[in-house]
This record gives sequence, structure tokens and C-alpha cells, in this order.
Amino acid sequence: MNEKGKITIGGLIFLLLFIYGTYASFIYLGAKIEKSQIANEVKDTIGLHRGGDFTAAKAKEAIQEILYKRDIIFTEKHESLVDVQINRQMIEYYYTFEIEMDFLFFKKRMVVENEDRMRSYE
Repeated sequence: MNEKGKITIGGLIFLLLFIYGTYASFIYLGAKIEKSQIANEVKDTIGLHRGGDFTAAKAKEAIQEILYKRDIIFTEKHESLVDVQINRQMIEYYYTFEIEMDFLFFKKRMVVENEDRMRSYE
């Protein structure tokens, strides 16, 4: 029989699992938010600079600069996966990177692939 104020082993384990689950969900949600922020920043940057003198090389450099600024992990496999194609009407871009999440007991990498397009001003 429990006295008031005492915790059992089962209650302690449940409390620790709840705290760890909350921590892990914050880490996961933080990675999702970072993914969304990067996508928005890339879209804003390309949208700001698009025009007649905007080339695919400049767009690729701008995307890589944003990713390097955020300390994104590039593996050798994903290093060159920033692709931009510009034609008279559309700018199409694709990039892949990984976000590392540290869950205390293990680390996991989330692979992010983003493909989008917007109108070109020429």
C-alpha cells in the first residue's frame, strides 16, 4: 500500500518515459520547423533575385549558401544534389540535404528533399 507522496517504480518509469517522449518530440518538431524555414528562405531568396540576369549558377550558389549558413550536413552522395533549371517562364529547383537529430541515446538523420518552381521574370 502506498503512502501519500511516494512514487512506485512503475510510476517513476512512466514519468521518465513521458519526459523522454516530450524531449524527443521537441527535437523532431524542431527539425521539421528548420526544414520549413530553409524551404521558405530558399524560395524568398530566389524570388527576390529572379530576373533577366539571374542564371542557374547564381541560383545554385544562393541555395548552397543558405544551406552552408545553416550548418547542414552534406554527405558525398548528396553534395551535388542542388539542381536549378531556368527557362523563359519558370525557375525549377531541387535540393537535398540531411538534418541530424540528437535523441540523447542515439542520433538520427532526416533526409530532406525539396522540389519547387516559380515564375521567371524575363
